[in-house]
Amino acid sequence: APTIGIDQPGATDIAATTAMVAVPGTPYYSYTYTINPANGSTYIDGAVSVAVRATDTAGNSRTATAAFDADTALPEVTYVTSTAADSAYGPGASIPISVTFSRPVFVGEVGSSPPTLAMASLTAPLTSNAQYVSGSGTTTLLFNYVPLAGQSSSDLNYAAQTSLNVGATGFIRDLAGNNIGASVTGSISTTTLTVTAVAA
Repeated sequence: APTIGIDQPGATDIAATTAMVAVPGTPYYSYTYTINPANGSTYIDGAVSVAVRATDTAGNSRTATAAFDADTALPEVTYVTSTAADSAYGPGASIPISVTFSRPVFVGEVGSSPPTLAMASLTAPLTSNAQYVSGSGTTTLLFNYVPLAGQSSSDLNYAAQTSLNVGATGFIRDLAGNNIGASVTGSISTTTLTVTAVAA
């Protein structure tokens, strides 16, 4: 069988004598590469070199090479803001919320379960969700927040660091397939963007 060797970032490599597996019913062989921690439990991103060597029964051999990048870094939220003017907003108002990530992300919506961002209120109902609108494939996702009757906030903000919800069957991930980190950091960068309490 052909052998494969993989030079991955860090100290742990796949030995060049590793045998590939025959694909039943075809003349092909395969090998499944799993990105493993390079040093202890630490992943090291970077270029990965692959060399495949095949030898026939007469002893003739040929080596083919390829390369790709290992990318295990999670996209993280770096900034949350709103382009709405600093003012007071009542029930039914539309307030855009922008969530910026450390790298471009892609949104997968399955069924009727889009991503949401839970917004905080000082009065009941204590939270309501800003709904995802657009931005897939970029570093900034746009959400829309509509205050509910009875809610109030002197300085609009998301509810907690775990406020960003990808939906029951959706995802937010980068081009390498890494899902977003669990935390939303920082606060909405406005000073007097408020939600005024209105009786239900």
